[in-house]
Amino acid sequence: MSLQKPREIAVRVLKRRRSVHEYIERLLEPELGGLSPEDRGLCQELVYGIVRWQKTLDWLIARKTGGREQHLLVHILLQLGLYQLFWLERVPDHAAVH
Repeated sequence: MSLQKPREIAVRVLKRRRSVHEYIERLLEPELGGLSPEDRGLCQELVYGIVRWQKTLDWLIARKTGGREQHLLVHILLQLGLYQLFWLERVPDHAAVH
């Protein structure tokens, strides 16, 4: 079993997506090896969900930040937390923002 966490992998994949022009599936799949089925499912849901809802998440972030740009990693972390809070019912709020 891998010591990597699904959220860390999701952040890494989403960050890499900004610098390479590749399908998200091709970036994500190599990262999932060694994860338990549950962690693999969570990581896939996070990545695909954030990509699917990216415009909405960016809009929510812009509303609360006054349109100020954030560092790329901060922006991805905000997307990750908001996605879990608003779209994932099984993730407790405290886990989504930790």
